[in-house]
Amino acid sequence: MEAQKNIGAVKLISMDDSTATVGGYGVVFGGRDLEGDTFTAKTNYKLDLVPAKLVFYDHTLNGVEHDLGVVNNDSIKMDAKGLWIEAQLDRSADYVDEVLKLVEAGVLGWSSGSVAHLARRERGTIKSWPIVEFSLTPTPAEPRTLGIERIKALAAVYPNLKALQEDGRDLSDDATETEAEAVEIKSSNEEVNDMSDEQTTTAPAADNSEVLAAIGQLAESVKAVSGRIEAIENKPVNEQPPAVNIVTKSVDTRQYDNIETGALALGLSIVKAAGKPVSESLYKAVAMRLEGDADMNRGPMSVKSYNEAARAFKSFARGIKANELVYSTQTDAANEWIGVAYSGELWDLVRNATMIWNRIPEIPVPMGVESVVIPTLEASPTFYKVAEATAQGANPGATTNTVTTSKPTTGNATMTLSKLGAGVTFTGEVSESSVIPFAQYLRNDLVATHAEYMDAIAINGDTDASATTNINDIGGTPAATDWFLTTNGFRKSAIITTAANSRDGGSLTSADFIETVKLMGAGGREAMDRNRVSFILDPATHWAAMQLADVKTRDVFNGATIENGMLASIYGYEVLVSAEMHRGSTSLLANSAGKVDLDTQANNTKGAILAVRWDQWRRGEMRRITIEAERVPRADATEITALSRFGLVQRLTEGAAISYNLTV
Repeated sequence: MEAQKNIGAVKLISMDDSTATVGGYGVVFGGRDLEGDTFTAKTNYKLDLVPAKLVFYDHTLNGVEHDLGVVNNDSIKMDAKGLWIEAQLDRSADYVDEVLKLVEAGVLGWSSGSVAHLARRERGTIKSWPIVEFSLTPTPAEPRTLGIERIKALAAVYPNLKALQEDGRDLSDDATETEAEAVEIKSSNEEVNDMSDEQTTTAPAADNSEVLAAIGQLAESVKAVSGRIEAIENKPVNEQPPAVNIVTKSVDTRQYDNIETGALALGLSIVKAAGKPVSESLYKAVAMRLEGDADMNRGPMSVKSYNEAARAFKSFARGIKANELVYSTQTDAANEWIGVAYSGELWDLVRNATMIWNRIPEIPVPMGVESVVIPTLEASPTFYKVAEATAQGANPGATTNTVTTSKPTTGNATMTLSKLGAGVTFTGEVSESSVIPFAQYLRNDLVATHAEYMDAIAINGDTDASATTNINDIGGTPAATDWFLTTNGFRKSAIITTAANSRDGGSLTSADFIETVKLMGAGGREAMDRNRVSFILDPATHWAAMQLADVKTRDVFNGATIENGMLASIYGYEVLVSAEMHRGSTSLLANSAGKVDLDTQANNTKGAILAVRWDQWRRGEMRRITIEAERVPRADATEITALSRFGLVQRLTEGAAISYNLTV
C-alpha cells in the first residue's frame, strides 16, 4: 500500500509479527527549523556515504542506545516537500513496540543525524548534510515533522499557540502540495544535486517565524505528553549523553534543564574566565532562561528571577572576592564576607587507557540464553601423497581410488554469561544544589569506569573462588562479589589452565619477549602470525623495558639494535601497556609466582610480559552497559544502577603465554 505522503507526524504503514514499516518526511524543504537552518533539494545529503541508515530513538539521548531498524536508500524519495523516508523497524529489538505506540499516538517526528566535520552551512542554508542516521523523536528541530494536529493539540496549553487554531496553513499539508512536481531520488548524490532551480523553488516558502518561536517550548511539552520511552511500561529512565561526533537536528539544551539559573551563569562565567570556548548549547540555554522561565508552565520569567540572573552574571564575571582594606582571612573583619566560587567543570580522575576488551573478536549473543556454544575446528584433514591411478575394480567398473581419506576433528567451546554492576544513591538535595549536573557526570563516570573494569576482566579474570587459589587473591578467599570472578581471562589461561605457557623470567632482558611467544604452541608455532599476537605489559615492566640498552633508540644509545624504543612494537609484535594488568595490586605488580597478593601488598614487586593471540578468544555481550535511574520518593533520593552482561571464552589453550617474576 502506497503511503500518503503528507508532512506531519510519522505514520505506521504496515506491520507483521517481526517488522513494522513507518514513514514520514525525514527532511522538510523550505522555512527555518528551530536552529535557524533551511534544507533544500540542492543540499548535498551524500546518501551513498551510508547506504543503509540506522534508526535510533531520539538520537540515543534518552537511554535507548541500540538501533531500532534501518532506512535503506531505495526507500528514500525526494519530492517538492522534502525527503520522504520509510524505515523497517525490528520488533524483536527492545522498546520497538513502545516506540510504535508513540507513532500510533502521532507524537513522533523524524530527525536526521549527520557528521559534524562534513556538515556545511551558508547564511542559514544547509549546503552539505551527509545523513548517517535517522531518529524517531518527540522533539525534532523541524516542528513540521510533528504535524499541525499535534501542534494544535498543544494550543490550549500555550496561549501563544492559540493562533494556530484559526490559521494552521503555514504548517498544513495543503500549503506544501504541488501538482506533478515530485522528483524521485535514487541513492546517488548526483541526482539530488542536479535538480534545477525551478524544481527547488516549488518547496514551501511559508513564513513560520512566529510559529517556530512558539514551538521553542515544544520539546518539554511533548515529553510531558508522551513521556520518556521507558515510562510506557513504568520502567526506570536511562540517562545517556549524545554522541560527540554526530550533529543532530534536535533541541540541544536539555542537559541544562535541571540547573538553576544562577548556577548556569556561574558555569558560563567560569568557563569564559578560564579562557575556554563556551558551547553554543550553553549560550542558548542561558538566553532561553533570560527570555522565559525554565519551568515552561509558569509563563515569562519574573522580574525577581531576571534580576537574580543578571546579578549572578555580574557577580560571577568578576569573581566572588571581597576587596576590603583589612586582610581577607581576619576573623570578624572580612573572612565572614568572603565567599567561595565553585567551578562548573568537574576535575576528573586520571583515566586509564582502555584498549584490550574491544580488540577481542565479538560474537552475537541472542536473547533468551545464558550461554553460547561455539563450534570449533580442532584439527584439519590430512594431506597425503597420491599415486597415479592404474587400475579399476572390474571391467566395466570404477577406477581404483588412490587418494587417502581423512576427516577433520570438531569440537565446541561454551561461553557462559556473567553480570557486572554498580549502583549509587543520592538525595534530592544533591541533585538540586550541586553546581555540577550530578546525574550527568555520574553517568559519564560509570561508563568510563566500566570500560576500565572490562579491560581488567579480560586480562585478570579468574572464576576460582577457593581460598589461596585465585590469581587475583592468592593470599586469601575472594568475596562472592569480586569483579574478577566474572570470567577467566588471559593470565589465568597462561598461569593455571595451560601452565606450560608460563615461565619464570627473572631479571628482565629483551630476550624475555621472544621467550614468551615461543611458549605459544610447539616451537612457538601459534605466534608465527605477528598480526594476530600482541604483548601486554604492566606499566613498571614497560618503563624497565624502555631502559634496556638494546631497546633504546640511537639518539639515546649509539649501539641500538632494536629501533623505535618507545616499544610500540618489539621484534615485530605490537606492544600494549595497560594499567589494568594486576588490578587490585597497589603497585600494579604481582608476586614471584605471577599472582596478586591482596592481603600482603608488599609481596607484589614483580612484573610480567603477557602475550595474547586475539583470534583464539571470543567475547559476547548480551547487554552492553545500561544505566538506569529510579526515583525513590519516600526517601527523596534517586538510585542509579549500571549493569552489563557478557562472556569471554578461548578456543585454543595456546592463546596466551606469560613470563612472570620479572625484576623491574
